[in-house]
Parts: sequence; C-alpha cells; structure tokens
Amino acid sequence: MRSLKRAVLVLCLLAWTLPIFGQDHRAFQDELAGIRERARWRLGPLLIFPALQIQDVGYDDNVYMESPQEGPVSDYRATLSPQIKFNVVLGGSLLLSFLENPEYLYYNREKSRRAFGNSITPGFRVLLLRRFVLSGNYDYQKHFRSLSREVDLLTENISQGYHGEIFFETPRMTSLGISADIRQYAHENLDLQGSSNGLAKELNREERSAHAELYYSLSPVRVFFLKAGYTEYRFKSAVASWRDSYSWQASGGIRFSPAGRIQGLLSLGYKELHPRKSVKRSFSGIFGNTELNMRLGRITLRGQYSRDPVFSYWSDIFFFVDHRYGGGLSFYLSQFLRLDYSFNQSRMNYPNPVPYRDSSGVRDIRRNDRGNLHSAGLMFRLFRTTGLGISANYVDRSSSYPGLGYKRLFIGGSLSYEF
Repeated sequence: MRSLKRAVLVLCLLAWTLPIFGQDHRAFQDELAGIRERARWRLGPLLIFPALQIQDVGYDDNVYMESPQEGPVSDYRATLSPQIKFNVVLGGSLLLSFLENPEYLYYNREKSRRAFGNSITPGFRVLLLRRFVLSGNYDYQKHFRSLSREVDLLTENISQGYHGEIFFETPRMTSLGISADIRQYAHENLDLQGSSNGLAKELNREERSAHAELYYSLSPVRVFFLKAGYTEYRFKSAVASWRDSYSWQASGGIRFSPAGRIQGLLSLGYKELHPRKSVKRSFSGIFGNTELNMRLGRITLRGQYSRDPVFSYWSDIFFFVDHRYGGGLSFYLSQFLRLDYSFNQSRMNYPNPVPYRDSSGVRDIRRNDRGNLHSAGLMFRLFRTTGLGISANYVDRSSSYPGLGYKRLFIGGSLSYEF
C-alpha cells in the first residue's frame, strides 16, 4: 500500500510540474524548499530540471472538426515538448529562474499544420528584510492549437508580457500583497492562410491588470486565498476598438497540494465585464476555475467546474459565456497501472443573437453550443518519474447555428518523463 501511495503521488507531480504563467503566489520559503527537494542535477548554486513530454500521438478522425456533411479529414499526429528549467539560489534570499519549453506539432498528411512553438520565461524572486518578497518575470509563449471552442481551427497564438508582485510573508506562510500584469495577445488562423485574418482584426489586444491577494496556510497541504482585481482590455485594430472594455473580479477558494489526499484548486468568484464605447450587453455573474482530485485508497475521484466570459470572434458579438463541468474516476490496479475515465460537458451561451444567412435571406439566431467529451485510458508508470498513457477521446458537439456541429474521435498515447 505504501508503494501504491508513492505511485499516486508521482503521477500527480508529473502533471503539477507543468509551467503555468500567472499562477497564484507561492510563499518564498515553500518554493525554495520544493526546488531543492526536486532538483535532478546540481552544479553549485545551479539547479537543473529537464523534462520531456510526447503528447497526443495517434489517430484523429476529424482534423478540421468538420460536420459529417462536409466530409471530415483524418490524419495521424503528435506533439513533442521537451522542457528545461534552471534555478539559481544565492544566499537563501535570491532565486533566479529560466524556463524554456519548445514544442513541435506534427501531422503525417496535412503538412501545412506542422509547426514549431516555444515558451521562454526568465524571472527572479528576492527576499527582503526576511518578510518582503519581490518577484518579477517576463513570459513569451507561441503555441499552435484551437483558440477556444468558438474557434476550433488551428491557430497560432502568441502571448507575451510582464508580471510583478510584492508580498509580505509571515513564518506561518501567510502572504499579503499586490500583483500587476501587462500582456499582449496575437492570433493567426493557420487553416485560413492567405485570407483576410479576421482573428487578428477582432481579437489581438493588450491586457493590463492589478490584483490584491491574500494567502493563508490552513495546513501543510492546504492554502486558503482571496483575490480581487481590475483588468483593462485594449484592442489593436480600429475595427475592433468598440471591444475596448474593463472588468472587476473577486474570487476565493483553497489550493490543495499534490501531497495531500485532495489535490487541485477550488476557486469561485464574481466578475463584471463592461464595454467602454459600445452599447453591447455587459457580463455580470459567477466565474470560477475549479479542478479537484480526491484519493480514496485505490480510487481517485475527479471534478471540474469553470465559467467565464470570453471575447467572441464574431465581428458584432462582444462575448460568450464559456461554461464547463464534469467528473471522472481513476482506479489503481497496481503501483504501475491506472485505469481512467472522465466525462466533461461544455456550453457556449451568447447573450445577443447571431446573424445567419441562407437562401431566404438574413435572420438572427440565438446561438447556443453544447459539447460532450468522453475519455477513457490507461496510465503506466514505467519508471520512478516516467508515465506512459494510452487513451481514446470522443467529442460530440451540437450547435443551434447550422453547420457548426461535429463529432471527433482521437485514439493515441502520451509520454511524460522527468530526468
């Protein structure tokens, strides 16, 4: 049983260690201890964390997510994603970091979809007067994937920006501080190369935000947090300047460590999104991002809930509400083998009608999309920090807007390896 518990923890850590820009604040001493504990290679004050992921290696029966009437295109694809992270610890009060994560997207027949991406994140954290922590980083990400459930086609997404924060921290890991971000977003639709790029015109933008944050350690594996802030959205194109807007948001919840029985994030809050120039309808209501795992012996239960307004690609629609929820179950047959199943449902609701043109003319449609995702698979722990997964994913999407529904099946595998 002890070996099984170690296996569960390792498989959780394989997912936990993936980089996330703009993630919640972590106490300086807690992060420092984690870095020293997990370091694979050491060269004096330099600590090195190499990793490798080979994802989505398999068969996709609907590459372009087309309806059955359009004749879906199938292909074999894979994503190769090596990663290297460097940390330098100086005197126990200065932490320097650098992360690079290149990515190659491969398609066998649809060669136009092959692409290279990369993520680079240098940063620093410094402890001042034993209680104040000053942090900052620059982040550049270039990825190739669907922008959202509204834009299902392959998209080049480039985001870059700066993050800074200052926190007061107590010996009990309580943290109180402020943070600020400036970030640029740029998009290009690879499946429509050579055409007028509506994505760039409608969605390229700059976001500026500031937050006040509180983190209180409930136990070594649970942290309670409160977060409130303001965000300004400024769109690059004059055509989309009517989308310029601002939002207020406040949220709270609990962050669970992968070392505990419950893992993940519980986060719910209230948000308002208002346009500055247009008379388009505003958003106000609950938003959240919750994903939790609970271990019960050989069984792990999973739950997910998220809700947030997302800027729409449609030229005269301000936003849609992206709503997702679901759950799953994992069963450990042994310390080396795990069975997984999950079900997720998504909804896209538009507050304003969407124009639709057919042979009878133009009419307004109240667009609502629904999607169901079934996923089943096996995860093998090959070595101490190496996991091999085999899975089948089936998507069934419907839409009140004609021609946007589709079905998709992907069968393949993935490999995660920390050196």
